[in-house]
Amino acid sequence: MYRKPEYFQNPTSFIPERFENNFIKTILSCAFFPFGGGPRVCISNHFGSAGASHHCPTIPDKFA
Repeated sequence: MYRKPEYFQNPTSFIPERFENNFIKTILSCAFFPFGGGPRVCISNHFGSAGASHHCPTIPDKFA
């Protein structure tokens, strides 16, 4: 998806500025999925969410 010219202009070039100014909202949702999708989704995506939901409730206890 990332290398298809119908979704990205100059897809093989490194242009990080292309993601500025809410560019992600203007393209199709299937054109950009940074953690992958389907059965080969990045396992870090789940671990990051699980870790945040586990540790966030303990933060108020440290300041109370």
